[in-house]
Amino acid sequence: MTVDQQMQSALALTFLGGLSVESEGAAVELPRSRKTRALLAYLALSPRPRRRSALCTMFWERPDDPKGALRWSLSKIRPLLRTEDDCLVVADGDFIRIDTSDIGIDARNLLGAAADPEPWPASELERLATSGELLEGFSLAGCPDFELWLAEQREDIRQARLRVFDTLCQHYAAQPERALEFARAAAELAADDPDTRLRLIDLLDRTGRADEAESHRRLAREIIAPRERLRADDGADGAETSSQPMVATVREADSRIVREGLEPSGPLLKLPDRPSIAVLPFLQIGAGHETDIFAVGLTHDIIMGLSRLRWLFVIARGSAFNIVTSSADVLEIAERLGVRYVTQGSIAVANGKLRVDIALIDAPSHTEIWVERFDRDITELFQVQQEISDAIVGCLQIEIEAAEQKRALMQPDQALDAWSAYHRGVWHMNRFNPADFNRAEKLFERALEFEPDEARVYSGLSFIEFQRAFLHIDPDRDSALRKSLEFAERSITVDPRDALGHWAMGRTLLMFREYDQSVEELETAIDLNPNFAGAHFSLSRTCFAAGDSTRGIEAADTARRLSPYDPIRFAMLSVRANCLVQLGELDEAVEWVVRAARQPNAHYHIHAIATYCTALAGRTDLTERYKEKLLASRPDYSVKDFLLAFPLKEPAHVELVREGLKKAGLAGD
Repeated sequence: MTVDQQMQSALALTFLGGLSVESEGAAVELPRSRKTRALLAYLALSPRPRRRSALCTMFWERPDDPKGALRWSLSKIRPLLRTEDDCLVVADGDFIRIDTSDIGIDARNLLGAAADPEPWPASELERLATSGELLEGFSLAGCPDFELWLAEQREDIRQARLRVFDTLCQHYAAQPERALEFARAAAELAADDPDTRLRLIDLLDRTGRADEAESHRRLAREIIAPRERLRADDGADGAETSSQPMVATVREADSRIVREGLEPSGPLLKLPDRPSIAVLPFLQIGAGHETDIFAVGLTHDIIMGLSRLRWLFVIARGSAFNIVTSSADVLEIAERLGVRYVTQGSIAVANGKLRVDIALIDAPSHTEIWVERFDRDITELFQVQQEISDAIVGCLQIEIEAAEQKRALMQPDQALDAWSAYHRGVWHMNRFNPADFNRAEKLFERALEFEPDEARVYSGLSFIEFQRAFLHIDPDRDSALRKSLEFAERSITVDPRDALGHWAMGRTLLMFREYDQSVEELETAIDLNPNFAGAHFSLSRTCFAAGDSTRGIEAADTARRLSPYDPIRFAMLSVRANCLVQLGELDEAVEWVVRAARQPNAHYHIHAIATYCTALAGRTDLTERYKEKLLASRPDYSVKDFLLAFPLKEPAHVELVREGLKKAGLAGD
């Protein structure tokens, strides 16, 4: 069923906020039996047919004739679900199901809208998200299997409501008072979720509710404070549980590495004024000589990779390896090294397989903020060392930045320093709308009041001006691009070894059609920080514009591998689709562009890419959907708008875009 069909079904089942059935808009009287009502909900929401015996066990285990009780309940349900032509309760031998293909079901619609909100109007998203809990107030004593199923379904619905509230907050980003309604609802629904509360804090700040924002900051600090304590005996024997990755403490450190130096009675060190991290040696399980070399080499590579990040204070390998391990308390280790973040991990070898587990820990709160596992064939031991270390460094970079942004958001405005003002600005910058760009600009300017020569801030200002030109936010596009170039130049002048400045320069030079210089600057950014996902993505974008599609795909894939949950994931996916179109792989391009357009912060250029890609592939159903979304944002969108955003070098590639948009009914220069 299409979205319109689901919203206008003649037969509708309502499960959110209560249970009701409507036929042709009129309410249908429900059976009085609570078990019959429960059976109706269970069958309607089940993705597959259910055995009669299983239904009897779930609902009628005690009666003398459970099969008779099931037949009686089905006889009460059938009149509710009957069309002119057929009964929608289908019996197939021992299996029972409800044919829901022509039934509108609000709970199913909510789950679908949470997974793919694009086709749904905002008014319907709001109605679904605010309708209430699944079968609100309903319970069925004496049927524990049903109660367990209902609890699981309610949690799925709760998570779906949160995702839809998040979508609505983004939809109304330019109307903070409206967005605030949904942020409040989300915070009420997920009181212990720090990300949900941080969004609420931001909107309270933006709407001038400083006192309420500070109250929620205090709550957020309580939430983020120790929730998952790291215990000294965790992972002592290297055993793996079903619920946690195999991340072990360094208490049982490898005796082949000398670790003497810092005594327990030694002085504690203050945290530096920038993020700081210690990469502790990996615990080895099933160790051998090659594994020993691999473990030391992997730790070394991670430290070296992180050391390229000029904003990050990294403890030297010698100090990390020489830390006394008589205590497994990560806070004590962090205090003696003077760092906020610590990584711990393990390397296991068994049955010809290699497993690397690693966790990033915020030491003061004793909280794991990121865990990951890498499984490889043992024959690839040294070949994959660089691959694994690059992936780890890329993820650590993203996760530490995200953690710093959250810490900055929890600080009141008057307490902001250069670092926290910058990171709060980055949080706003990555929301990709005019209001947040303005807020980010003010925060960056505030950061410069504290640190006038902070290269990262100038690269952030360059990014904002670039986006104002790219998204046609600034009517004077040329002026915005000149400002973007000037800020990029200032960033490089302040610190020529900071990759962010060269990244800002490279992406801006593309807009001036300086393809070779753009590639050169982006390659410099990658040389300075090989794990900088943004630089790899921007290189893929320049390669697409220049017509080097094969290299563009390689760079896009590297960017996604380094940052699989990046704020600009939509762009990483879409540039791959663009390159595939140039290579004539239209069906594959459609797969990638659909994934891009599904991302919640995808902007109208992504919908334009989706429109022309699907039109070239003959997918008119998708073309109409994306065209509608595109025109809702930019009613006068044309080929000219596309080429201003994506300055294609080759005439043949220009014609591909022109042909696709023309097939979609978007004529124009």
